Amino acid sequence: MTSVFIFILQFRNHAKCLGGGFLKLYGVTQDPETQEYMIVMQYANNGSLLSYLVQNINKLTWLDKLRHLKDIANYLRYIHSERLVHCDLHGGNIVMNSNSYVVSGSGT
Repeated sequence: MTSVFIFILQFRNHAKCLGGGFLKLYGVTQDPETQEYMIVMQYANNGSLLSYLVQNINKLTWLDKLRHLKDIANYLRYIHSERLVHCDLHGGNIVMNSNSYVVSGSGT
């Protein structure tokens, strides 16, 4: 598969998940040097799961941690209900927007 074809699949899959509260999709851009395409989406104002936990792990109660896990599980359930599989889930593409986690990237 070509990189353009893979990108189109990722874009399509992200668009399929917009109804599930995922980050808004604004469009597509292309890096002028590498010619790679990128999806332009809503800014996650609290960064990735990894960066958030590094800064806040000792401030979170067990109830907070369970609520965040539930948010992540609900996004994964939505992805699966659309008959998709993420394929590249890690702490860098789980982002915190406002006060809840959002799974970003399609992982195709």
